[in-house]
Amino acid sequence: MKKSADLHLHSNHSDDSIEKMENYPLEAIKKNIDIICYTDHVDFNPCDSGYLKYNPDLFWHEFNNLKLKYQNQVILLAGIEVGEPHLYPNEMKELLKYSYDYVLGAIHFWHENMFASVVAKTIPIKDAFNKYYDALLLMVTNANINAVAHFDFPKRYYKDLYFNEKLITSIIKIMIKKNIVLEINTSNLRLGLNLAMPDEEILEVYVKHGGKYVTFASDAHQANHLGEGIKYKNFLLQKYNLIEVYFKKQKMIILS
Repeated sequence: MKKSADLHLHSNHSDDSIEKMENYPLEAIKKNIDIICYTDHVDFNPCDSGYLKYNPDLFWHEFNNLKLKYQNQVILLAGIEVGEPHLYPNEMKELLKYSYDYVLGAIHFWHENMFASVVAKTIPIKDAFNKYYDALLLMVTNANINAVAHFDFPKRYYKDLYFNEKLITSIIKIMIKKNIVLEINTSNLRLGLNLAMPDEEILEVYVKHGGKYVTFASDAHQANHLGEGIKYKNFLLQKYNLIEVYFKKQKMIILS
């Protein structure tokens, strides 16, 4: 039977979660999920509530203990979700001295350095998405990342997608050229929006231009959300003939 993986999880090492790290492997064992990856938030933007709160030494100490404890039951991977990594090259260089398995790039702040939920109250959907796509293009062009988190993130706050095929295509072509993988993030499903990030419109563009590889992300901030959306992810994989992968030491491995 094919293994299952969830590569986007937040613990109490993220500013926006209080979940104990150990609860994730316990939940994974209960749900028969074979591979999990912690991707706690790393924020270098002074406007972010998590600014400089992530402590890699504390994370790695706890992670290594848990990895050893559960080594015969579930594969634990160490990752990070970095906000706007392309804007902080020096900080990223220091951070990547640690042996992370997986580096996830995200755009959370873009229009006038405002967080997504504030942007949604400020400017129309078309302007917000176009500015967001511009920021995403800069990120994939300049950052050293393995995957893009929640590709159409403003959708969470606008409850809709503004589809700019030209900009989306530009982003995807660079991702494919640089072997940056697309994440299928299902967190919106439990928030009442029945669309993954991204969903079919963007996946069609991805496949059209040669995109093959994706990761699965519940984007859980509490352990009981681990693996949520796997069935919908499987539907999308089958429909678009996509290949699910995970990363070890930033090397892509096909899930099999």
